[in-house]
Amino acid sequence: MILETLRIHTVWLGNATYGVDAQLALLDSAGLLDSDDVPPDVKFIGNAIDDEVVAQWKEPVNRPAIYLSLDLPADFAQSDQRPGQIRGVVPVGIRYLTAHADYRKAKKDTAHTMRAIRRSLSVLYQNAQEASRTRNGVYVEGYERIMFGELEETVGNCQVLGGMVVRAQAVDTKP
Repeated sequence: MILETLRIHTVWLGNATYGVDAQLALLDSAGLLDSDDVPPDVKFIGNAIDDEVVAQWKEPVNRPAIYLSLDLPADFAQSDQRPGQIRGVVPVGIRYLTAHADYRKAKKDTAHTMRAIRRSLSVLYQNAQEASRTRNGVYVEGYERIMFGELEETVGNCQVLGGMVVRAQAVDTKP
């Protein structure tokens, strides 16, 4: 259940029609950038299970990048066993690694890209996208909450200046 939830979010953010880059373009066309430049397209989206560079917390070859991981706070993933299924909350961490050394530019790009990520996730959780939320018998039915904000971390020579945690509600229909 945890692996599938992480992969569903990774694939979705790279979606050509609804993913983060498509949402960055929409920020511009909708006039939501407040005269700021459009942040560059994300060059790499990976997760800590499938991608070695993310698993070892290494600097991406190309940036900006988005790293997804299983952010497990003190309450960890919660699960509830029911006949024929397991339901749980899986915390998916999303970090944006900026392409800019200029701190102010990096902060602006981070803020706009985090908004684009949030807008992309809003589309993912619409009823029309149910097929995109299913993998290997696991269905991500929604989210409990999405928390995001400033985050300052370093990955090699990259800066992480923003992140979010999606507390996804998942159902394993084939436990």
